[in-house]
Amino acid sequence: MLKLRKGGDVQTLPLSDGIVSFLRVYMKPRRRRAHCRAVFVSIRGWRLTQQSIGEMVKRCATHARLPTARISPHTLRHTFATTLLTNGENLQTIRVLMNHKSLSTTARYLHTQDAQLSVAVNGIVLKAG
Repeated sequence: MLKLRKGGDVQTLPLSDGIVSFLRVYMKPRRRRAHCRAVFVSIRGWRLTQQSIGEMVKRCATHARLPTARISPHTLRHTFATTLLTNGENLQTIRVLMNHKSLSTTARYLHTQDAQLSVAVNGIVLKAG
């Protein structure tokens, strides 16, 4: 998928096979009602705003009985990066997927959990003399 970045740069984003299948099904009726080139459009066919997406995320959090004060599209982005790290993905790959120019920007998203620290320390094998 091509994405227009800040400054007009174009970035290619990989999509999972499941997402590609979903988008193919979604795009057929979407084409009939869309008044713009945006992929995700409202019921009226116009581009979704950041505010409307935020409201949708809050509604989903409420439905899932999660604390809505702590859930936002940015929280989902943060969770994406943390999940990649937890699953063993390297920081450089996460940086590219997060669309960061600097690795230090990516590092701000990543928080190591206490359990991961224990696993790392316990993984060190000490050899006695």
